[in-house]
Amino acid sequence: MSSRTFRNGHLENRGGILYIDGVSSLELAEKFDTPLYVLAERRIRENYRRLYNAFKKYYDKVRIYYSAK
Repeated sequence: MSSRTFRNGHLENRGGILYIDGVSSLELAEKFDTPLYVLAERRIRENYRRLYNAFKKYYDKVRIYYSAK
């Protein structure tokens, strides 16, 4: 089975195994058990930069806070 990278660039299917930012989801599940909530740090940083730059065009003081439920 071939490798397939998803559009967002952070997910990849390698031989039927999902990799998140280059880390095997199987290894994560074995190490931390399931269910497991996984965040892609690179994606969060890219989203932050895009949002920050968009607001910075119009506002001098910009602060962005992350939250999750």
